[in-house]
Amino acid sequence: NAADIEAGKMEILNTEAGRVTVFKDGLTIIDRDTKITAGSAHFFESKDLVIVYDSVKIINPSALIKSDTANYYFAERKTLLKGNVSVIQESIEIYAPELTVEYQKEWANARNGFVIKEKSHSIQISGWTGEYFLNKEEGTIDSLPYLEVKRNETLTVISQKLSFQNKAKFAQASGEVKVITNKAVLVCDTLIYNWAKDSGKAYGEPMLKENNNEVKGKMIYLFAKDGELERLEIAGDAYGNYYNDEGDRVEIGGEALSLFFAFGKMNSITVKRVKFGKLYRRGEKS
Repeated sequence: NAADIEAGKMEILNTEAGRVTVFKDGLTIIDRDTKITAGSAHFFESKDLVIVYDSVKIINPSALIKSDTANYYFAERKTLLKGNVSVIQESIEIYAPELTVEYQKEWANARNGFVIKEKSHSIQISGWTGEYFLNKEEGTIDSLPYLEVKRNETLTVISQKLSFQNKAKFAQASGEVKVITNKAVLVCDTLIYNWAKDSGKAYGEPMLKENNNEVKGKMIYLFAKDGELERLEIAGDAYGNYYNDEGDRVEIGGEALSLFFAFGKMNSITVKRVKFGKLYRRGEKS
């Protein structure tokens, strides 16, 4: 399975590192199902390594990859890409300053920051370190993950770790999760979010705050529309502390709460199997 290499010019140098072949004036490498084109390259025979420069383009059945330079290891079928790296798939785009790609595993790894965008650019995932499987279109961000769902308004998810499956339109955030919308903030330990349905499930001491209003329970189901919260369902030891239009404070608990929003602001609330309820008139101390 030897690779085919074509170039405009070729020069062989004997160096302390062994024999080096210099390719100039355009280069094409065919290694099985992978095609590499560039302006020039240095091939280090002893290392079975080629370093390609100038408008590097790698075409593979899984993706089109571009960078300023790339180290390609023939035996391992691995590439270390540097400078303006982009990975273009049918429905995903990845941008990074550096990226490692292993073609046999269909695996990419970033250690110095990256941005992943859905083709419509309405979904954007960024982070510092993470991995991505090209064929499955799924990955994990284990450092500084940041998910943005961009509609009319933007819904943002911040956490310690985030995994996603693009084909399923699904993400799971864990560890000090914070969901930020235009007017509300939800915190929890774990969030499962489906961006195709604009809905999610939060658990692990979930609590939502909207201005001076607060709700919490064992589980919170959230439903958004165009990036703004539309409805919340709080299940299990549901608790609500909110202010009505008259400025009175209402404290209520029950088996479940349903909250409805209008223009991103809490509009109404219903309670299932009320356990307690208190009304504090405006100015009255609790």
